[in-house]
Amino acid sequence: MSNLPPKWADRLLNLICSDKYIDELQGDMHELYHRNCERFGQRKANRKFILAALTAFRFYRLNNIDVTYFSHNSMDIFKSNLKLSYRRLIGDKLYTILNITGLTVGLFAFIAIYFWRESELKTDKFHKNANNTYLLTVKTDSTVDHVRPRYSFLAKKVASKYPEVKYFTEISDIDAYLQNDKREVKFKAKGIAAHPGFLSIFDFALIDHSGDSLLANPNTIILTQNTAHRLFGNDNPIGKLLIFEHNDTQSYKVVGVMEDVPSNSSFDFDFIVSQNERRWNRIRFGFVCLQENTNITDFENKIKTEPRGIYANISTKVLAELFPLTDIYFRSDFEWFSHGNEVQIEIIGAIAILILLVSLVNYINLATVQASKRTKEIGIKKITGARRSGIFIQFYIESFLVIFLSLILAILFLEIFKEHLFILTGQVFSIDYLNAEFLTKAIIGLICIIATAGIYPSILLSSFSPVNALKGGMAGTRSVFRQISVVIQYSICIGLLISTFVIHGQLDFMQSKDPGFEKESIVSFEFVNEELRIRDKDEREVMSNKRSFIFNELKKSSAIAAVGCSEFPLYDFNMDCWGFDNDPDLKVSIYIGWASDDFPELYGVNLLEGRFYGDEYKQDSTKENNYKGIVINKTAAEDLFSGDAIGKRLTMAYWGKHEVIGVIEDFHFQHLSIPIKPLFLYNQGNLGPKPVVRFAKGKLREGMEYVRQLHKDVNAEVPFSYEFLDQELGNFYEKDRAIAKLMSSLSMIALALACLGLFALSAFAVEMRVKEIGIRKVIGASVKNLFYMLSQDFLKWIIYSAIIAMPISWYLMNDWLQNYAHRISISWWIFVLAGLLTLLVGCLTISYHTARASMINPIDVIKDE
Repeated sequence: MSNLPPKWADRLLNLICSDKYIDELQGDMHELYHRNCERFGQRKANRKFILAALTAFRFYRLNNIDVTYFSHNSMDIFKSNLKLSYRRLIGDKLYTILNITGLTVGLFAFIAIYFWRESELKTDKFHKNANNTYLLTVKTDSTVDHVRPRYSFLAKKVASKYPEVKYFTEISDIDAYLQNDKREVKFKAKGIAAHPGFLSIFDFALIDHSGDSLLANPNTIILTQNTAHRLFGNDNPIGKLLIFEHNDTQSYKVVGVMEDVPSNSSFDFDFIVSQNERRWNRIRFGFVCLQENTNITDFENKIKTEPRGIYANISTKVLAELFPLTDIYFRSDFEWFSHGNEVQIEIIGAIAILILLVSLVNYINLATVQASKRTKEIGIKKITGARRSGIFIQFYIESFLVIFLSLILAILFLEIFKEHLFILTGQVFSIDYLNAEFLTKAIIGLICIIATAGIYPSILLSSFSPVNALKGGMAGTRSVFRQISVVIQYSICIGLLISTFVIHGQLDFMQSKDPGFEKESIVSFEFVNEELRIRDKDEREVMSNKRSFIFNELKKSSAIAAVGCSEFPLYDFNMDCWGFDNDPDLKVSIYIGWASDDFPELYGVNLLEGRFYGDEYKQDSTKENNYKGIVINKTAAEDLFSGDAIGKRLTMAYWGKHEVIGVIEDFHFQHLSIPIKPLFLYNQGNLGPKPVVRFAKGKLREGMEYVRQLHKDVNAEVPFSYEFLDQELGNFYEKDRAIAKLMSSLSMIALALACLGLFALSAFAVEMRVKEIGIRKVIGASVKNLFYMLSQDFLKWIIYSAIIAMPISWYLMNDWLQNYAHRISISWWIFVLAGLLTLLVGCLTISYHTARASMINPIDVIKDE
């Protein structure tokens, strides 16, 4: 066999040289190559040939520009190519539908996840002062793992002393009953009290307002659009009065209506009232907006000691720190604010890119498959004078039409189904196609997609040799690319399925795991407005008697097994980190909760040693020594007292002197991704404002009717409201469920796209081997044998995909599970299930064409020969 020059250098000549000169140039270079082989050997001849191919660029590259193509007929040629592309797409409907469907689904999923991801990652960043706004936090030198965001008057103190502060505001979180002036509508809403600087720091858009000094005057209120509509319907609320119940009952004037708080805000409230330091008793969140170009490190050093002296009874060193507003959502665990998981969001974003990749690979794959049907068309065009550049442009126009139409359809479907998307993600986010940032990214992305998906099929089709093309051959084409692409697609699908199974398994584990307390049939009720602070002594006595009556009546019902009061739900605990005066070296953060005497009976929490609160404790001698009794969990007993806790006394800064009277079993009062932390429970007594009841087994309906009637008799003015503990605990994992649903949906989309490509490939394979099938049937092949012959290649690719995907998925998901203190182990059956499911879907996908081909009449296909 004669020596041949390097193939890639030969292809380079075809690419850079004009069709007009390529035959002559290539012939001369091949002749010279054979001479060099005889004189110098093949290795040196190869080097000379490569050098000649590279230097040919300077002589022939400019000649590759066809001047006549860009003459006055260029527009006619473009129109002709456009018309041919349109006819081609209409003529092969199956090919066009499969391509457009695959690309539309891939683009739909990608664009939807793009807007959701951008909304999440830009949480709190829509404020113009976001990068200069900081939450003031404090910590003590006895704490190593937490800072406290709540600290009264610190922002005001800092703002008055340092010119670096441009604006400041202090926020009190408020729950209040709102009632319109006609007393027709009354409901409980959550809001904030804030200094006027709030509206200068944060950009919550005002729809309508009266005056310029909003939040400066007392007894004024700004409502969100939804709250205003609930109170006043379609009437203009500006200037109207409403009844506001918090601490006491007063009339408030509506001075503004703002848009509802956007979903990508870590704040969540229904109204804003003017700050009144003598009225609001909740500790404040302090925010400062600093001047441009302020050195944050220097400023933080200046204010570090400012918290000292605000509370005289704190003897430990209290230090101030700045926490960026833009980090609250993802990098804090501060109560009251909303929080997200940045890792999960990035995982979903990566999956969206993979789905888009699957759809693009599908398109490229199907385009190359179609090349075999167009070889004669290309050969005739080349023989009749068509240049390679013209053929290249024609096929590129086809790719552009398919991709652009798919993009339009994807946006159209996104508009149609966006409400379902909001339900799936659990939040409403902005979808703005005219946003400058999105438009820029969309144009760049579209160019990249067209360049990526269109260039390979265009080069492949335009490079066919005229002689081979007329013979029906596919010049230089191989099936290796198709095999690799199918393996890549199904590797992604199997990996996504495994990830989905693991995420769902972890979520089910968290929701079904025993939290360490009873959660079934436990309901909290609101009989009175617990936010009211009654100042009149006689009225307080009346309220106290009403509460006693309520608790006594609840205990009379046979449908109620236990009655008490506590913070509800159980995971809503405050965290303090003041440390211990009697042991300054003790470095541990303590969670603080409130509980009634009936806490163990109500929630079924085991008392390990000591006792809980009760009447006998009221006469305890420790009270005379100003030591307050506390009950702690097992973790606190082990961390603080090495397990021997009963009777131990300690003085905790800010909270005072305490003596441990009981130790309870650990229970999960936080997300299961967090290990159980030390917990102190303080005595709240049995007459708290919000009773919690545990209904007897099988008597939930009867008990609910009893409580409803009692509420009607006692306080019909307060809307009857209640919360089931198991539902509240379920809501605690709402974001986890949303991620799991997204993963499931995206996995199914990826699998559907891969099957769409496999469906087309199996149709192509059957079409290419139809005569072979006929001959095999004539010589005695059974339907079963033919089915196996046609299916084995495709199923082999899926098996290869499983081998590739399983170890990678195991590594990634095992690393993801490390974020959870309590987690599942990845079982072997997850990998088997994902592989078998993919294999089954693949079999069903190719079964139509293979079964149809296996039953074909051989005479119909052989007679054409």
